Amino acid sequence: MIEKMKVVHIVAAASEKTALLDRLRALGIVHFGEKASADQRHLERFAELSRMEMLLQEYTGQEPEKKLLSDKEFEVFYKDLAACIDRHKALQEQKTAVHAAAERLSEWGAFSPAELRSLGDQGLDIHIYRTDKKTAAALAADPDVRVIRLAPVGKMPTLASIGPLPPHPRKGPGGAEPGVGGLRPGHPGL
Repeated sequence: MIEKMKVVHIVAAASEKTALLDRLRALGIVHFGEKASADQRHLERFAELSRMEMLLQEYTGQEPEKKLLSDKEFEVFYKDLAACIDRHKALQEQKTAVHAAAERLSEWGAFSPAELRSLGDQGLDIHIYRTDKKTAAALAADPDVRVIRLAPVGKMPTLASIGPLPPHPRKGPGGAEPGVGGLRPGHPGL
């Protein structure tokens, strides 16, 4: 009696290909046909599984389970693991971004954004700017402009103004508008 044959794709390391084929041929119930190129879907899945295995090598604290999973159980495990790895990657990227922001803010010295927000809640609007030396000197000389000189950030003079900003930006020294060009808002979260 002739049974209908099933097509099975076997993925193996190239170095083990001959030994695998010899063992399967010895069974006598297999017909081999080598595919010219592997199905892209299977290659992507194999690459993803290999990547996951490499990532899981970091967690070698306990002995891995030896339990065999059904196809459905494996798919659930695979999807959960892929989601977990994606979440881990996103958290790593967030952590890197937070460290980069902390590095940028370290130039401003030790201050508490919460305290500045508290002053704002009490009705004091504090605006911090970095500007060039010429504009800083012109602002300091202008009797209508009240600014406080702060420690420079990098090589740029840093100024603070207390009070609301004008509803329509007036032209500053040299024709620059506050917050544009000559003056740049300092701290992004304030």
